Amino acid sequence: GWYDINTIIDGIKDIDYDMIFVDGPKARIGRGGFLVHLDKFKNDVPIIIDDTCSRSEYILMEKVAQELGKEYVLVESEKKDHSFGLINFDRKIIDEFLKK
Repeated sequence: GWYDINTIIDGIKDIDYDMIFVDGPKARIGRGGFLVHLDKFKNDVPIIIDDTCSRSEYILMEKVAQELGKEYVLVESEKKDHSFGLINFDRKIIDEFLKK
């Protein structure tokens, strides 16, 4: 149902990544595989969960934050038709971003 986790692990094993952006797959497959395989990724980097205006993505954001013992921040567009969640971000950076 989700991405091939072995392909992902092989693809990132030599990369010193400093952020995770979760944006797929949507619809029937969903992004829940990210939570199932959370232990395969760095947990000390910022994580962005896109499309949290969708109930399933919002729940994923909550569960990932809970699993990591971190707080999350929901960032919504002015029209409330798009949102994303931030996990493991420096609070000062988030507060400054949200002021703009």
